[in-house]
Amino acid sequence: MYQNSSDSFFTTLDIKDKETIKSVLSGESILDWHRLHFKTVEEVISFLKLNEFDVESPRDLRRLNFIYQNAIDYLKQIYDIKTSPYFQNKKIIELFLLASSDIKSSDTKMACVILKVMNIISHIDSQDLINRVSIQHSVLMEKVKEKVTTHIQKMRDNGFPEFKFEWSFKERNSIISKFLSKKEGIVAKIFDRIRFRIITKTKEEIIPILHYCFNNLFPYNYVIPNETKNNLINIIELDKNREDKSLANIPYGDNEFSGPSYKVLNFIVDIPIRIDDLLVLPDNRSFANYAYFIYMLAEVQIIDEKTAENNEKGENAHSLYKERQKQSILKRLDSELYNNVYKEKRNIEDI
Repeated sequence: MYQNSSDSFFTTLDIKDKETIKSVLSGESILDWHRLHFKTVEEVISFLKLNEFDVESPRDLRRLNFIYQNAIDYLKQIYDIKTSPYFQNKKIIELFLLASSDIKSSDTKMACVILKVMNIISHIDSQDLINRVSIQHSVLMEKVKEKVTTHIQKMRDNGFPEFKFEWSFKERNSIISKFLSKKEGIVAKIFDRIRFRIITKTKEEIIPILHYCFNNLFPYNYVIPNETKNNLINIIELDKNREDKSLANIPYGDNEFSGPSYKVLNFIVDIPIRIDDLLVLPDNRSFANYAYFIYMLAEVQIIDEKTAENNEKGENAHSLYKERQKQSILKRLDSELYNNVYKEKRNIEDI
């Protein structure tokens, strides 16, 4: 189904898919993009569907237009930027195509700016909706798991090379340890309450899986910037023809508890999930401009079998990772307590 190497498969992709994959691998923010790469109406509709906007739904269209107008209002109120009349009656799909135009103009640049602001507004309003409705967090996490596992089965049905798939919810004690180990302390945000892991037979199969996921499951516009850890796929080698060599892999070394040769591709994404079956939004002005979906953060790890095995050897072993984390936490809580506990342990081991 796919070519024999990551770079050969990568070369077959169009520019939109190439830019998406490079952005994910590098942890780049789409707010730094200068243009989009949609060529057809169908491509835009597919992207909106990926973000759970149904262009056949009057409510979803109303939601899109509401966000659009909010973005224009924001630019006017904060920066006194008045958009040209060209944008007043512009349809959302046309906005995406304009932002993808090869012709550089003030309208093309403005389309990109508006879409960037819309992306943020949509995300903010989704978080606001979560706070305004009564749905248990555990129920929402189950919805995320259901959505991802459904697509994993579709991948298998579509003839992807054999791969392993795992998922897990972070346990309460692990969450406590995570908070204690972070420098931010109580204000730290835990991204991996739910984690998905794909283990391919070979490293060459990782890019095709990324390609599928970001066309069918994960919206690349909601990959959390600067949270990618990638020392597994070399971006420059992948795209040998790229003139700009500034995009580099994000080393995993900033995790102080990992082993020295630990390798992984790990990213965080906000996954949109429909909640139509969980509640009925009041039919009033307060809720009129919400759509029936919210976003849930998830950690995604994709790795090949050989690398996964090496990651469990020597200093990379997960048990040693956990032990280093435990020691660091206790030392942070109280150095004297740390010395007492681990001095006693060392004495026992020496007997």
